[in-house]
Formats: sequence, C-alpha cells, structure tokens
Amino acid sequence: MPRRRLHDQRGDALRAGRRHESRSAFDFPEDAARALACASRYGRWRERPAGAVPALGGCDPERAGEIIGRALARGQTWLESADVAGLLRCYGLPLIDTRVAPDADRPVAGAAESSGRVASKAEPGVELRVGVVHDESFGPVTACGAGGTSVERLIDVAVRITPLTDVDAGEMLRSLRAFSLLDGHRGAPACDVLAVEDVLLRLSALVEAHPEVAELDANPVVASPGGAMIVDARIRVAAAPVAAPFPSLRR
Repeated sequence: MPRRRLHDQRGDALRAGRRHESRSAFDFPEDAARALACASRYGRWRERPAGAVPALGGCDPERAGEIIGRALARGQTWLESADVAGLLRCYGLPLIDTRVAPDADRPVAGAAESSGRVASKAEPGVELRVGVVHDESFGPVTACGAGGTSVERLIDVAVRITPLTDVDAGEMLRSLRAFSLLDGHRGAPACDVLAVEDVLLRLSALVEAHPEVAELDANPVVASPGGAMIVDARIRVAAAPVAAPFPSLRR
C-alpha cells in the first residue's frame, strides 16, 4: 500500500478520535495495554465498598488543642516526650508507659523505688511503622509499613489520604507483605489486627482534627495477640497549613 494512503488512514483515525471522545489512539500496542490495565484497576477501585469514617470514643480534641497551642506558643516544633504522650492519649492511642532516665543508674534505682519489675522493651510481636505527613495538594497522608529494625531493609508500605475509613484501614494492613506475620505466620498466634486498625483510625482522627500536626512518626507500633502498643513516637507541629486546593479528592 502506498505510504500516502497509510498516512491518510491514520489521519482519518485521529480525526475520528477527536469526534468521538471515547476512542483513543496509541502509537504502540504496549501503551494501549498499559492504559487498559489502568482503566481496569480504576474500575475495580470504583466498585469497592466506600466504607465509613467511624465515630471513635475516648477522644478529647479540646485537651489536644491545648497541648498543641502551648507548644506553638513556646516556639516548639518537635513536641517534648510528655506532650507527645499527652497528645496521643487524648485520642485513646495506646502508648507504652515510659520514664526518662538521665543516666544509666536511674532505671535500677527507679525499679527499686517502685518495688516492681521493669523491662527495656515492649511485649514481643510484629513491629510496624505508622506515620503521617502533610502533602501540599492532598493534606494529611497516612503511611503504614514494616517497622523496627526491618524498616531500612524492606520497602513495604501502604499509603492513604485521610480521613481513613474502616475499609481503608483494613486494606492498608492486608496489602502489606508483612501482613502474613500479623495473620499468624507458620503457626504463630495471630495478632490483634483490629487493634492495629484502631491505631490507624485514631491517628487519622487526630491529624484531621488538628492540622497543626505537620508530621507524626510512630515506630515501632508492636502488634501482638493481646493488642497493639506504640513504643515510641515523634510529633512535629507547625502553624495550620492552607486548605488543600483539591478538597474533592479527599474523602
């Protein structure tokens, strides 16, 4: 077939595509396959249950606002450990009890004074890392993945825009490669997955109610058959950012 005829046919196809917006033209079959795969994934996402943002009990946003306000008035960015603990507990988040020791001898003395037993670690379990950062376009973004010492070696993370729904929290955990450890790997007792989901939902509620929380890093969050416990956390606060320019993109 003459070259001119080939060009004419392509021009006809392109013009037809402009007249009918539902048609697309691709230079290579690989591009068409990728576009079809994206459309298929989008269709499955549209069909998934939307879920709901649950109403959580045991939250004290007024007290949390006071903690944040005092820190900002002092010119702080990273909260002190006592304020971190206070803020997390305002939203019912399970933070391990801690005491700050100025030197290596103080923990022994503290144990003697309390006449109790002390431990340097939390209950054994699966270590996760949960964090929140503010994106300029989408607002607070929550991430969950492998935590503890494995966080540097494993790229295993799930990300969602807040506010998280109950479906979001469940999907985040189940999309991780580490979920098999939570679910009882090789006969080990399964962790309390619902407790971990509750941690995700409460962190989402915290940052949604207080946009001054610019960054939050909880690592590790230890999941076990008995529940979930935040062992360590850092929180950075700043003046509330400008509202996201695309609010319709957030749930």
